[in-house]
Amino acid sequence: FKTFLCDSFFVNELTSRSYLHDDYSLECSSNPYKRARRTAIALVFLWPVGIPLLYLSLLAAAQTHIKHHKPSTLLTVTRFLWSEYAARFYWWEPVELLRKLCLTGFVLLIDNNHTLGRALAAMLLSLLFLVSQLTLKPFKRPVDNLISALTHLSLTLLFLSVLLLKVCASSPKTCSTLGLGDDGEGVLLFFLIFSTSIVGLFLLISTLQVIRELKSGRGILYLRNTSTVPELLLSDGITYHLFLSHIWASGQDQVAVIKCQLQLCLPGARIFLDVDDLKDIDSLEQYIDESALVMIFLSKGYFYSRNCLREARWSMVKQKPLVLVHEADRNKGGLSMEDVRQDCP
Repeated sequence: FKTFLCDSFFVNELTSRSYLHDDYSLECSSNPYKRARRTAIALVFLWPVGIPLLYLSLLAAAQTHIKHHKPSTLLTVTRFLWSEYAARFYWWEPVELLRKLCLTGFVLLIDNNHTLGRALAAMLLSLLFLVSQLTLKPFKRPVDNLISALTHLSLTLLFLSVLLLKVCASSPKTCSTLGLGDDGEGVLLFFLIFSTSIVGLFLLISTLQVIRELKSGRGILYLRNTSTVPELLLSDGITYHLFLSHIWASGQDQVAVIKCQLQLCLPGARIFLDVDDLKDIDSLEQYIDESALVMIFLSKGYFYSRNCLREARWSMVKQKPLVLVHEADRNKGGLSMEDVRQDCP
């Protein structure tokens, strides 16, 4: 972006010449500068404009899979763009990238004679994103939303301090009127006090938030590598992560507990249990077709139930992954493994 910044100097009352701000040996009307400017324009379209558009295109193509947790190759390769955000804000990463580009690049396009305008534009942009962050809360984790909000607040105060310093440099009288001293030493004190307060507040709130998450997240399963809750994806045609096959007489209470505990450990898990989800007994096979995994709860009488045998046999026909859970307590409808083998047809 600095390629577009040129400083003008008057040669005489009628003539002026412009030179590159970072290299006064390069005149802005020369052919070498024009070649550099063309290259810079191409790179601007390639990176500051092209990359956000590329990210938006990828997210637009993957939006259905992201919203409905449908696994696909595109979903996997774009995971770094959306995994940290809530499902309805899957598009936030390109917006965040655009914010960074505006603060570090596009504001430089404002002429050097309007440095106050640069500082003001940067401050207003940071303030806009601070309000957006506090209102929308696009991140999944509350602690991430908090960190982001404090970051935007810090940047807003930083650019406000720069703006005040510029005001003091151009008008000491105005600076003194604002109570910031003739040379702007009050601005530095203002920034030091507020920045220190923000850092202290950030550390305090972050610590409390982490403690709160640890307490509220007890019992939840996390991935060892990333310390995050697993993304429970569903393939096309799959509605349930798990199908619970059991006999009512001796296994209904146990599988109800299993479903409840699994959903506590894995938030978002969709588990089929007949008392909750069965609408048509003739559609048992369809429910199994729509399940990624089948758990068979082995308790007394399971293999004497016609519907249980339908579920077990159809699971084998469809080659569904099976999990066998054995109830061994006879007081709760259990039976020995020897009895299980004898009952199995």
